[in-house]
Amino acid sequence: MKISDLTLIIPILNEQDELPKLFKRLNIYHSDFRIIFCDAGSKDNSLSLLTNFCQNNPNTTLLTEKMEKPSILKTILLAQDKILTEYTLIHPVDISIDQLDLLITSNFDYMVFFKKYESNKLFFKIQALFLNWIDLNIKHNFVWTNALTLRTALLKELKLFKIGFLEDVVISDHLKKNYQIKINRSKVSISTRRYLKTGIFIQFIRNFKIIIKFRFGNKDIDELKRTYHK
Repeated sequence: MKISDLTLIIPILNEQDELPKLFKRLNIYHSDFRIIFCDAGSKDNSLSLLTNFCQNNPNTTLLTEKMEKPSILKTILLAQDKILTEYTLIHPVDISIDQLDLLITSNFDYMVFFKKYESNKLFFKIQALFLNWIDLNIKHNFVWTNALTLRTALLKELKLFKIGFLEDVVISDHLKKNYQIKINRSKVSISTRRYLKTGIFIQFIRNFKIIIKFRFGNKDIDELKRTYHK
């Protein structure tokens, strides 16, 4: 595939502090692909920042819809009928992909990236090693921050999974069951802001508990949410 065959979909919700950093990263990326920002009804200054950026960048589009219960999947599906390229990359607001135009060169059904954290703390290095080499490389499990890149036609299948919480885990299970995964070992850089808000170990333990419960058959989303928000 050519880089011009790719559209970046960036889900947004109240990201006014993160958007200036994102814009700097996007300006480093190759300019031959389209970018579609999907806003789920931001109440801060995000829409103003996005509108200004799109006015100065012709390959960008802004879509917005107020959602009662927003999720990343619901948000990115706003762009489904606007994507004209063969491939789509789901690009969370707080990731960065180095030399993106050099990394996507072959055809595939769906692809995910290894990841690294911006922090150099030992805990994050160990966590990245586990997620990359065990959870992704062996088990083929991924989440949104692995920068899911897939044939745009497959987005139609994702409409079946508008569940919000843990939707990326469910989508991961569906895709690995039905399609051949491509793993790109070039690393996506990820912000640690979500961990730092609640504490590194507390958030990691919560996430681990949730995944274990889910994998062993607990599909009660409300109960899993309570574990996450304790």
